[in-house]
Amino acid sequence: MFKVNRYFRVKGNLVVCKNKKTKTMEVSMRRFFLYGVLFLVVGLPLVVNAHIRVMQSSPEPDAVLSSPPEKVSLTFLGSVEQAFSKIEVFDEKGRKVSKKTTFRDDDTTMEVELQKNLPPGVYTVRWRCVSIDGHKQRKEFRFTIK
Repeated sequence: MFKVNRYFRVKGNLVVCKNKKTKTMEVSMRRFFLYGVLFLVVGLPLVVNAHIRVMQSSPEPDAVLSSPPEKVSLTFLGSVEQAFSKIEVFDEKGRKVSKKTTFRDDDTTMEVELQKNLPPGVYTVRWRCVSIDGHKQRKEFRFTIK
């Protein structure tokens, strides 16, 4: 061990410093490190999981309806990019029965009008969206008209 002065000494490749300010800084750095680790363990999964989600669907998945709906509507937790988001509805034979997707003013709700007088059967709603943060989702669900 080589002593430079009363505050610094060299120990191997390390310079060890002994004074109150440095100890305070070491404690601050430890706290900063611990808070960083705490964020990674607790906070990061929340941020990663904060991607867009469907908050409301009309009709709801697996709904059994007595009359055909006029439109399908999906409301999301956050805004979606209109250029990359859409809803399509198909009948049992795979024919498209929906029109062009429209968006409400706040960009959190997508809607699509359906053809008039849809016959009874099972219909598949396929939707895709891109959230403002760039996260892409594609899902589908079904509803039945009796």
